[in-house]
Amino acid sequence: MPFTLPNSKQHGINIPLFSVRSAQSCGIGEYLDLIPLIHWCKDVGFHVLQTLPLNDTGDESSPYCSLTATALNPIFLSLSHLPGLNLHPHLSEHIRRLQQLNSSPYIDYKAVISEKMQFLKEYYSFFKKQIFENHDFREFFYSSGWLKGYALFKAIKMSNHWRPWQEWDDSLKACSQGSLKALESKFETEIDFHIFVQYLCFHQMAQVKAAAEAAGVALMGDLPILINKESADVWLHQNLFDLSHTAGAPPDQYSQTGQNWSFPLYNWDALKADNYQWWIERLQCAARFYHLYRIDHVVGFFRIWSIPVGLNAAEGGFIPPDPSVWIAHGDAILQMMVGSTQMTPVAEDLGTVPDEVRDYLREHKICGTRVMRWERYWHTDRSYIPPEEYIWESLTTVSTHDSELLTQWWKNQPEESGNYAASRGWAYTPQLTMEQRLAILKESHRTGSLYHVNLINEYLNCIPELAWNRPEEERINVPGVVSDHNWTLKVRPTIEEIISNKALKNLIRSLFLFPLLFFATLQAETDAHIKMIYSSLSPTSIAQHLAFYQLYPNTPYGEKALEDAWKLLGKGGNPSEHSGEILSNFPELTAAIVNLINKKEGEPVLLKDSEIALIDQFASFLPNRKLKGFHATTEDEVIALPADEIDLARGLFLTLLTTSSKGWQEMRSYESLLDLMALQVMLRLPQNPTPKDKIKAMNDLIFFEMGYRFPPESLSTKDIDVYTFLPSVLNSRKGVCLGVSILYLCLAQRLDLPLEMITPPGHIYVRYKDGKSEINIETTCRGVHVDSDYYLTIDTCALEQQNIKHVIGLAYMNQASVFMGTEKFDQAEIAYKKALSYHPDYEPIHRFLGLSLCMNGKEEEGREHLARSCKTTPAHQVSADNLASDYLNGKVNAEGIARFAKHTESTRAAILEEKEAYERILKEYPEFRSGWLGLAGSWLELGNERQALRALEAYHEIDANNATVEFYLANLYAKRLDFQKGWDRLCSCEKLTQAKNYTPEAVRDFRESLQQLSPE
Repeated sequence: MPFTLPNSKQHGINIPLFSVRSAQSCGIGEYLDLIPLIHWCKDVGFHVLQTLPLNDTGDESSPYCSLTATALNPIFLSLSHLPGLNLHPHLSEHIRRLQQLNSSPYIDYKAVISEKMQFLKEYYSFFKKQIFENHDFREFFYSSGWLKGYALFKAIKMSNHWRPWQEWDDSLKACSQGSLKALESKFETEIDFHIFVQYLCFHQMAQVKAAAEAAGVALMGDLPILINKESADVWLHQNLFDLSHTAGAPPDQYSQTGQNWSFPLYNWDALKADNYQWWIERLQCAARFYHLYRIDHVVGFFRIWSIPVGLNAAEGGFIPPDPSVWIAHGDAILQMMVGSTQMTPVAEDLGTVPDEVRDYLREHKICGTRVMRWERYWHTDRSYIPPEEYIWESLTTVSTHDSELLTQWWKNQPEESGNYAASRGWAYTPQLTMEQRLAILKESHRTGSLYHVNLINEYLNCIPELAWNRPEEERINVPGVVSDHNWTLKVRPTIEEIISNKALKNLIRSLFLFPLLFFATLQAETDAHIKMIYSSLSPTSIAQHLAFYQLYPNTPYGEKALEDAWKLLGKGGNPSEHSGEILSNFPELTAAIVNLINKKEGEPVLLKDSEIALIDQFASFLPNRKLKGFHATTEDEVIALPADEIDLARGLFLTLLTTSSKGWQEMRSYESLLDLMALQVMLRLPQNPTPKDKIKAMNDLIFFEMGYRFPPESLSTKDIDVYTFLPSVLNSRKGVCLGVSILYLCLAQRLDLPLEMITPPGHIYVRYKDGKSEINIETTCRGVHVDSDYYLTIDTCALEQQNIKHVIGLAYMNQASVFMGTEKFDQAEIAYKKALSYHPDYEPIHRFLGLSLCMNGKEEEGREHLARSCKTTPAHQVSADNLASDYLNGKVNAEGIARFAKHTESTRAAILEEKEAYERILKEYPEFRSGWLGLAGSWLELGNERQALRALEAYHEIDANNATVEFYLANLYAKRLDFQKGWDRLCSCEKLTQAKNYTPEAVRDFRESLQQLSPE
């Protein structure tokens, strides 16, 4: 499955967007209001921000009753942030009038959407030409296949005063291709307007996602299982839905007559015949904005209550009717869903759910939902399940948008809440006390679940000035009840008041014992409670034991935690046995270790000299202390050492940090952090550990406990040095393949684990090899082993191995490549020269240094390096790189080199720009081989295989000795059914690779496929 669950607990908050508002809002929460909330989440320590569905609901208030599965709701558009308002002052005045709607505690949906649509029509009249000519708009338009159909449906529905589409004229009900074309022509003006509005919505939500990724906060969306019959999707794809039945629920303890939700069922046979394209498009659209998504009513994918239209809910039955096929039915759908995107699914599996469905979810690592008040042993004595026994693959919450909040539930359901109070040893009274509220919230963040997410209302109700004084009205929605209050109540404080309230911030931080330690005295802790917390400490975590001691220093369990911490640090015995120096500085040492191991992402590392010295005492036996490089004090000393004597961390820090006034202290602080990480790894090892044991323990610490991960592409391409160089990787806990591989090697040196750095094309990973076994450690994917053959390409017949000194050079080479890609050639030259001092014989460094010198006007010096890079074809390559030789032979100028080196974003507009640049260069330099290859790549990314074929043919006419080009040509000819040419190019490719005694797996597989299509 594409998604991967995080390895450490994730805490978050559920914020219904409609219920919040800022000073800039217009009567309702808006998309860009999420950005300050994202920053606040990061500040308080939340990892996840969840929202309810954000799709267009037309004139409905319920977010679960939308008229589209893909389009966003214009009611949430942030009008005050639209570009160009300063050019039309009356638009700003209109916004100020709209902002008066903020004062009401309830949302007037009709007034808000009416006023906003009026504003947007006027804004559209001013800016439609400018927006429609925008590259981003064209990319959005061409990548959104659902867009025109949605816009047409909305245009017709509004022209029919929102009447159900089944009541429209017969000419409008059907959706044949011919009728749609005619309707698109008839409603062209209205369609363009709705497309324009959707672009604005999608653009703002893209900003929200970018802000979330920059802050390290994951956005969690919500995908309702069912679609409103009054939706563009049902109207456009009537064959994909069963309009003769509606979905609901059978009679049960909550409803004696059952429930009819009035939404049509899916025609799963038709969806499957179409390879689930409707669902895939829906999911991929959601993936533009979300990192996780709630799967609403997940049991409905396995079996759903089906009610024939016109009958009562009790007269329905399950579809499929045979329970023996439920798991297979749901498996086919969920496999499609989780395989369509990289979003992490979280299933809503509440209510009556067969045990085998929950077993399936757990087996497939799909988190379920645990509402604490409902987690009981229902099949036995109905007692409450201890929260620490909740399964890891779950999300804990205390309430939902469809349930009563804690205050209401405690008062309105005395039997249930009384039982809950008894299970916690409390005397029940109808008024939930503040101490009880805090205890429940704190417990919700300490269950066995992976995710812990509560509604914002539950936290606000802990701060009197942020809570409404009418809790009976605070319920978000009462299912099955038509009410003016459903989905309409705003929270009391504005966003500005939420994020500036120190009491709220400290309260939320207090809910996490580890890693954040705040306000431990918010409630009195009993001996039993302290014992329970002590029992929950990880037996190998130094930081947790010392943090616990900080909270409870004068208790028996606090003293025991202190003793445990000393033992874990490798000293053993009682703290009183240690030297006077250590004891006298113990509080300082405790704080230093806790802050280092539990520091928040982004915080720099800087310790006092005394703290560094104390940590160094614990780490003095680590094997890297024997390396001469550990004692180096200058970069020149490092360069002069043989590779096997270099301490990688010290070598990197000396090149990066020692020029500043605090450089030496910074370097030693970072080394202390690495020492503590190494000690943590050692605690996980058995006696006489094998290299495999060490690798597993390192993976557990780096990727699972500390949460190091690959940064989003939008960040890594912008700030590559942040995610390459060791100090920044340690600060951010994010790193590209080279950045985390360097961290891995630094720890390996401290654990006497001999590893190799391997550099396949465009990638880097580390490897353990002892002659008998080989373990590849993929540092971008939590250290999993990937077979070496995976990294080989048509043109790569072997994988390069780098030594420790080379690794420092590669770090600078990585940085230099980004400077080249952004046309900062002077900075690229400096970085390549730095890289060369550590890796003097590496052909790619000479090649790109030569090119950067030529870009800087240093032609003679540049040509010397280029000529050196052209002397031989590296042993690991099948075909020689020709970029340098083409330049030396006048086959391309400096502009062409700059274009080839320039980074291209993966947007359609950027790829079009890249294509046009290659065409310009090739018109002047038609023998520029890398230019033809680059042009072919651009055409392939644009989906035009015919033009890609022409570009590759042009390359072949110039040079028939590039195995990769020959392989691509063979594939493209075969796709066009020109099998003879396909065989010719395949044989040419095989001849080139076999000359290196190499037969790539991809070539073998293609030969088998071609043999079946057209025997040789």
